[in-house]
Amino acid sequence: MAFRFARAPARHVRIAAAVGTGCAFGFGQNDEARETKQTVTSSRWLTSSLFHGKPFFAGQPVLCELKQHFTAKQKETMKDINFNQLLKSSGFMAKVPEAVIGEIVQKSGEKLFAKKGQTIIEQGQVNEHLFVVGSGQISIVVDGRQVATVGKGALVGEGSLVAKALASATCQGGADNTLILKIPHSAIIEQLAEVPEVLSYLQEESNKRHTQNLSADLLTQVPAFEDASGELHQELIKALKFVSYVQGAYLVEAGKADDKGMLLIKSGKVGAYTLKEAKVAEYGKNDYFGDLSVFSNINEKRELTMKAEGFVEAFQLSRAEFLRVASKFPELLLKMKSKAVVLRRASQKDKGE
Repeated sequence: MAFRFARAPARHVRIAAAVGTGCAFGFGQNDEARETKQTVTSSRWLTSSLFHGKPFFAGQPVLCELKQHFTAKQKETMKDINFNQLLKSSGFMAKVPEAVIGEIVQKSGEKLFAKKGQTIIEQGQVNEHLFVVGSGQISIVVDGRQVATVGKGALVGEGSLVAKALASATCQGGADNTLILKIPHSAIIEQLAEVPEVLSYLQEESNKRHTQNLSADLLTQVPAFEDASGELHQELIKALKFVSYVQGAYLVEAGKADDKGMLLIKSGKVGAYTLKEAKVAEYGKNDYFGDLSVFSNINEKRELTMKAEGFVEAFQLSRAEFLRVASKFPELLLKMKSKAVVLRRASQKDKGE
């Protein structure tokens, strides 16, 4: 059987470092240590290493008043890192004038050193900052499972630059003394207010990256891909294609073979129908189907017709694209194929076949 249905729990993406300035991060600005007073207000009870593990109440202001001094090693690290250049070469801010980037970094950028395992972004919280990795690594964790690692030059938090969004992943220091530049989204938008064409471009890029985050969030929940490494997951995410369907359109048809592979539903509702046109299920946001079809013979026919019940947005991973990417990881591909066989048998057992 090349067709199986499963539900992926709904989740979202955000960065929680907004409460994290000053207490457990070493921090500074313009390569100089400085004394800082930081008032942080939370909308709920929090317990965080950023405040030495001490909880605080909703709405109660907490004053972190500490002298922060960089170590000699940290100062040397900062001397070698040009954040202006990293932002310009990131792709995301490639069209932003160098002078504007310089202004943003100089006036609004704050340098932080994160410890290994220290939370920079917290899944499920609202993010209002862009973070740039200067050195070291950041681990990307979804529901307690590490799915990727990013290093020097990587950006996190850009997906919610324009529209506030919840983080679909937690970002943690992947190594001790990971140098990060923290920039408020509001500072970037303010600097670009007089360059509307560039701001429009960043809005498009921000939306695109947020979409990539959503697709990554969905993909990590597919049981057939549980054995995939973080690197393979990242490659599969790049291979996803955004597709949309109008009401009444067929996503796949029962009794017909195709190379459409798996589809993950971003929005809308999809009805599942037998060859006799009997509706047997309805799927919506964050559901997926066809995950086992990427492992099947290309001539294998679909068991059910999937029809758009309204306007539908989805991410598609075709069989050809899956095999193109997964073939670069032969040992993992073999392991995933074995897992797919087990899942297929379980599906057949559930159906009484």
